[in-house]
Amino acid sequence: MNQYTSHRIWILLAICTLGFILGAHAQTETITTDTVEVIWKKKGFLIISDQDGRRIEFLDPEEESTTYLPPKSKVDFLGFDLGFFNYADGPALGQPPSPDLEIKPFRFTSHVALHMIPVTVRLDRRGHINLKSAITFNWSNFNFKEDIRLIQNSEGLRYEKTGIDYRTNKLTATYLQIPLLLHFNTSPNDKKGLRMSVGGFAGVLIRSKTKQKSDEFGTVKVRDEFGLNRFRYGLTARIDFRWFDFYFNYNLSEVFAGGVPPFETFEAGINLIHF
Repeated sequence: MNQYTSHRIWILLAICTLGFILGAHAQTETITTDTVEVIWKKKGFLIISDQDGRRIEFLDPEEESTTYLPPKSKVDFLGFDLGFFNYADGPALGQPPSPDLEIKPFRFTSHVALHMIPVTVRLDRRGHINLKSAITFNWSNFNFKEDIRLIQNSEGLRYEKTGIDYRTNKLTATYLQIPLLLHFNTSPNDKKGLRMSVGGFAGVLIRSKTKQKSDEFGTVKVRDEFGLNRFRYGLTARIDFRWFDFYFNYNLSEVFAGGVPPFETFEAGINLIHF
């Protein structure tokens, strides 16, 4: 075998080897599946490249087999509660510590709460356990049935009988509160599953006033603390199932600083804007 023939054989072997390598690489590329996961604004999807081409498959947040995760925290604009306010620990539920302090029972809209900038923080991987809070403006209304007038600048609750037939005789206490709730969610999708929250709240009195309407004096409004306790705290619970949202607050602190036997109140109603 001459030198020229030997060179031709080596070149042929090199070409065959290169062809084999390129063919094997092309075959590997054909059967390899490349997957990229993307999470954007709580929506998850997969970009899949395989022998069938490139396609997109959306993730279902209800499927535990996927790697979908809710956002670690969520901030909303507001929440809104509407319900009633009443006595909790008198002689019976809804009964005052004194007959003169009787209020119109279970009057809807006697309690209003506005939750500003509600925040939800995810505590577990799937979003089933969360921590919730907000800045809450809470309005509690005593719609008195009797003809009493609250006395201003008193250390505790003081009042007197007037003998006037009031069409409206109301004390409104406005508190700035911070609730803190442990929130349980059976589904990371807010439109499905059962949601429950338990926790507490604390607040400070920022405003209080009485409003009285009568034929003798028309409408009279007076701003004063009227012996209200400046600080309040209590327990709160919420249960949400799709369109049905219910809340319950129990005020553990005494309503007034003195002047009457100590008593507590509660608030209950529906959540019109989800919190």
